[in-house]
Amino acid sequence: MKFKYLFLMMTAFALAACGAKGEGIRPSDEDAFEDKTWVLTSYGVEDDLKTVLENTEITTVFIPDEAVVRGSSGCNHYFGNYEVTGNELSVSNIAFTEMACLTPEGVMEQEQLFLSVLAAVGSFQIQDNQLTIFSTDDHILEFKKK
Repeated sequence: MKFKYLFLMMTAFALAACGAKGEGIRPSDEDAFEDKTWVLTSYGVEDDLKTVLENTEITTVFIPDEAVVRGSSGCNHYFGNYEVTGNELSVSNIAFTEMACLTPEGVMEQEQLFLSVLAAVGSFQIQDNQLTIFSTDDHILEFKKK
């Protein structure tokens, strides 16, 4: 009889241990920004934010199951890996298609700046359905939820 209870207790402990990953609770901001499409509204440095060129759409989606970020950079499509801890964010291994777009004027420069800021991200915040990403070199990407 003692062995039966000992066996049940050991089984319960083993099952409880299987569920623990050691990752802790995910912050609500992290849950709030993943698996959603975000559309870039402005970018640049804090005192000189630019709006996205007319007739272009820059998007980003963070896919947590794959730790992949992907989207449209205005002309091309991009993808890469990301890691998030609290409000810290890093993006790595960015790759993109290599089309050249001539219109609207400035679209390639806009795309290049967006991708360079994305590669240098350091943190993010979410407020009122707006995602703001801060780079390590003082650039900002502001998105609204699509």
